[in-house]
Amino acid sequence: MKRVDEIVSLFPSDKELESSIIADIRQQLEHLPVRPPQIFPDTPEDLDQAVARLQTVLAKNGCSLQIKRQTEQIRIALQRLPFSECGRRLSWYQEQVAADLLNRLCLLRSVANPEPPRQTDLPNALIRRFVGKNGWHLLRVYSKGSIWDMAAMEKFVCEVRSVDPSATGNPLQTYEASRQMKWSYEQAGIYALIGILVFVYLDFRSLLYTFLAVLPLGLGMWQTFGFLGLLNIPLNPANMIVLPLLLGIGVDNGVHLVHDYRRQDGPYRMSASIGSSVMLTSLTTMIGFGSLMIASHKGLQSLGRVLTIGVSCCLFTSLVILPALLVWLSRNRSISQVDKQSLDRPIIPRRILEHFDMTHPIASSGHATSPKKVPQECT
Repeated sequence: MKRVDEIVSLFPSDKELESSIIADIRQQLEHLPVRPPQIFPDTPEDLDQAVARLQTVLAKNGCSLQIKRQTEQIRIALQRLPFSECGRRLSWYQEQVAADLLNRLCLLRSVANPEPPRQTDLPNALIRRFVGKNGWHLLRVYSKGSIWDMAAMEKFVCEVRSVDPSATGNPLQTYEASRQMKWSYEQAGIYALIGILVFVYLDFRSLLYTFLAVLPLGLGMWQTFGFLGLLNIPLNPANMIVLPLLLGIGVDNGVHLVHDYRRQDGPYRMSASIGSSVMLTSLTTMIGFGSLMIASHKGLQSLGRVLTIGVSCCLFTSLVILPALLVWLSRNRSISQVDKQSLDRPIIPRRILEHFDMTHPIASSGHATSPKKVPQECT
């Protein structure tokens, strides 16, 4: 701990010894003069010799060159002044010093009371601050460490509670609130992860597809914590909310990519629409959370940085790592006969083409030619 503020230390511990010292001081100051005495200055020769001795002492003690120069200037000024003017100035200065000293001694005499101080001698504001209505005294204990350093606060709280288990105050409240928030965020993250795994499994009905769908989330979280360590961004009560948020945001991309993978046969190739959708949704989320980084509140700044890093890592995993893994898993997958026929199937159904002769152009007069009868056949 750094220090302790209390009211008991304001009272003397050894009252008898201090009372005798105070009584002796009061006795010596009992007969102080009303006015300071008149002090006559020394002759110029004595003053010059006194200044010379002062210069010798300063030279032996190794004082700075500036002090030596100032002493020499004083000596030269005293030598140039007439005796009457020099005496008048020195007499005025000595009278001022004597008056100030007399005032201080009178003040010391007024407070030199040999009786030990009592609690009623202290200001009421101080008493109300440190003494309760039941007579109990307040102790303010200050910690050496930062109030946001959980390791230092844990040590400080344990030391305080070893003396008084019912102690309270801002450091203890901050420590308990931070620990409770940390536990709550971790608990919310675990519940969110369990719910996500259950719903993803109900969607795919396969452990392999469930694992592939949550792979961007897992790798993205791992990369996020790695970047936070490299950038020296600690987790605090303001940004730990990213744990449940990233779980909900990062799992979407993996689910879309696995659905796209299941719709295809043969070696996997990510659809352009899926890639655009994943990129667009992730970038808009990054822009939304990234705007918090320009906030004046330090907690919101930290939240924006962590969320932007987390979504970026999930996006990288979704567009690079997961597609590469899906391509490797489907490297030996063949295209079925049904899918081969579907690849040869025209974009426009044949039954629609039967009603129009697509080989004849439209007449130049603006009237379309009459449709050609084509024998119907099953498609």
